[in-house]
Amino acid sequence: MKPDELSCVADAVRYIRAAREHVIDDPNPIETILSHYTEESEDATLDVRTVQRWLKRDDMKNVFSADVDADLIPKIMQFSARFYGRHFAGK
Repeated sequence: MKPDELSCVADAVRYIRAAREHVIDDPNPIETILSHYTEESEDATLDVRTVQRWLKRDDMKNVFSADVDADLIPKIMQFSARFYGRHFAGK
């Protein structure tokens, strides 16, 4: 993964972990990630299994929700989602 893509993935992982830890309110964080991360790409290929693999990656083990202020987590995710969708989500 390129550094920019890795950063976008880390923001998605942080968002999901924050939701699961009840730091932010989102009962379906993976679906939120899929929706946001594919919104900017007409031919997006992101799916649930890919997001689940992101969560298990060795280089994501040190990504924590506490690394970022809780109010910023959704905003950072949305910014990264737009970037990911434009540059990495398509074929």
